[in-house]
Amino acid sequence: MRQFIRIMPMALLFGMVCTSVSLGFASQDRRTNTATIQSKKVQTITVQSLTAQQLLDSLLRLNATIQEDSLQIADLLSQAGAFNIVRPELALLLAQEAASRSAKLSNNRLLAESKRLIAFANQRLGLMSVAMKNYLSAVELFEQLRDSNGLAYCYNGLGIINFEQKRYEQALQNYHDAAIIFSRLGNIERHAATLSNSAYCFIKQQRVDSAMYYNQRAIAIQRTLQNDTAAFTVMSLGEIALLQRAYTEAENYALRSLQKIQTAPNKIVETRAFNLLGQLYLAKAEYAKSIYYLELGLKTASETKLAYRIWDSYEILALAEQTMGNFRKALFYKTKAQEFRDTLISEEISLSRVVIEAKREREERIRETTILEVNNQRQRMFLIILGAFTILLAALALALFNLYKRISLYSKRLELQRNETLRQKTIVEQQATSIQQINALLESQNAELEHANNELFQLNHNLQEADEKRVQMLSIVSHDLKSPLSSIFMTTEFLLQKEFLDDVSKELLSNQMRSISRMNHLIKELLDTAAQELGKMNLVNHPFDFLSVLDAVVNELYPIIEGKGQIIVAPTSREITRPIIMLGDENKILQVVENLISNASKFSPLGSTITVDVSETTETVTVSVKDQGPGLTDNDKSKLFGFFQRLSATPTGKEHSSGVGLAIIHKIVKLHGGNIWCESEFGHGATFFVEIPKPAPGDLLEETVTA
Repeated sequence: MRQFIRIMPMALLFGMVCTSVSLGFASQDRRTNTATIQSKKVQTITVQSLTAQQLLDSLLRLNATIQEDSLQIADLLSQAGAFNIVRPELALLLAQEAASRSAKLSNNRLLAESKRLIAFANQRLGLMSVAMKNYLSAVELFEQLRDSNGLAYCYNGLGIINFEQKRYEQALQNYHDAAIIFSRLGNIERHAATLSNSAYCFIKQQRVDSAMYYNQRAIAIQRTLQNDTAAFTVMSLGEIALLQRAYTEAENYALRSLQKIQTAPNKIVETRAFNLLGQLYLAKAEYAKSIYYLELGLKTASETKLAYRIWDSYEILALAEQTMGNFRKALFYKTKAQEFRDTLISEEISLSRVVIEAKREREERIRETTILEVNNQRQRMFLIILGAFTILLAALALALFNLYKRISLYSKRLELQRNETLRQKTIVEQQATSIQQINALLESQNAELEHANNELFQLNHNLQEADEKRVQMLSIVSHDLKSPLSSIFMTTEFLLQKEFLDDVSKELLSNQMRSISRMNHLIKELLDTAAQELGKMNLVNHPFDFLSVLDAVVNELYPIIEGKGQIIVAPTSREITRPIIMLGDENKILQVVENLISNASKFSPLGSTITVDVSETTETVTVSVKDQGPGLTDNDKSKLFGFFQRLSATPTGKEHSSGVGLAIIHKIVKLHGGNIWCESEFGHGATFFVEIPKPAPGDLLEETVTA
């Protein structure tokens, strides 16, 4: 595919040239078809006979249509690369034109590529010393540009030149350097080509194993390019087979390589193939075939204009004629071989001179560059010192100027500070007089304030004593009322048990008992309130089963709940067989549960359900009482556990509410180290939660706690 792309510009060029020539010839005679046919024949003859200069002129006219100079040079280089195989003399002219234009533009990248193509064309023309000089010049430019790809192509070209001079080790080093770069850049096609060149070197040294190794590597890479092995590597396989005396394989490879170059002509491969067949048939004593192919090899080698190829062909022909006993011809071919050997030696001397001259020029440039860099460094150092001295003088002048400004500013500030000090001194003296007057006034006010504080302390003391007496009186009155109410309750209960009473009397006595119960409940709350305010609410702590307390409360309140048509759902000790142990005052906990359930019944509608739930963890026991009442508003929640607070809900059975029950049980729960709270959404009932700590394993003794 790449070879097709390279040939395309050449084909287009020939097409354009043919078109231009055909137009010229066609204009002479358009009268008859015969004239047209003759014109086309003349075109073909004319194109074939065009010189390199004529083709160059045509290409330059086409190149002039490109607008930008750098693009024109790139086009010339592309054309040179395309013609290098088939018309190296034209490629040389194109590359030289590109080099001239690149030098005028001072474009080293294009100049380096131009010199590389000039070297390649001279190499194809057999002018090895000129090629060597241009390759070395291109290498220097590519090194300055850090262009690895260009360097690799140059190394490969230098390897070919050294190979032609039989300096195989130097050629191998050149090929090795090129292969490393092509491999790193991912240019696998050129990598394979350099490996093939290395294999050819080893063949010439008769190092079969190394030749086979490098050739197989090249073949493996070519297969990745979907190439069934290029003609060059096939030819190497044939020469390796000949060294191994595998004549049939060698013949097959030679014929196969000749077949391949029919589509991509390669005079070097063709020469190698003919010489291989000649040597093969010579070894098989088929002398006629041998001489035939060797003469074809000599003819093809002469067309390459490469002294090494021609010398190699003469050497093989001389050996063949000597083997056949034709000593006169053998001497003739040997003499010709020596002539071209002398040419090679002369060329080798020229190459050595080129290398030495290039090395000397490079060393001279390095020396001049070093001297220039030293001079530049000295100039830079002088400029740096001069600049530093100038900056130092400027800095010194600026520092002196700033010092003068600072001294002037400092003097002004001292004058201002002195004036300000005098002014402040006057103000301080005035303030001292004012402070003395204020101190005298403060002493008088402090005496009056102390007298007022004493009076306020006495009033607070009297108020506290009055409050304590009020609470004590409340406690005494509540306690004194409790005894006669208990007697009345017992008497009424005794009378209700007598059979002589009629129904009306029993109803009156039942109403009286309910009234006495309410009064007794009110007195109990008053006593708890008084005890709380006096801070004398006592707890008798001991372990007890909470389920027994819950059973007692439910049994006690069941008649009231049933009287309102309500249902209470609560766990019992019969349902939960294991006890739920609490540590605290059993009566106070009973009071808490009783208050919560009675409140739930009091504010729930008739026929509703009250749900009691008990849960426990390793550390706490939690009791919840849920009703279906109206729930709590935000205002209710803010004053839920306060004394004498009236909430928005009203009892559904016209029961009495003192407003202190929740405050009392809140105090009881806190004294037990627990928590009480309510969760409610207005209109959807309320749920009260009580959380009491469980006893530790060592809490077995009763304790009395005074709050």
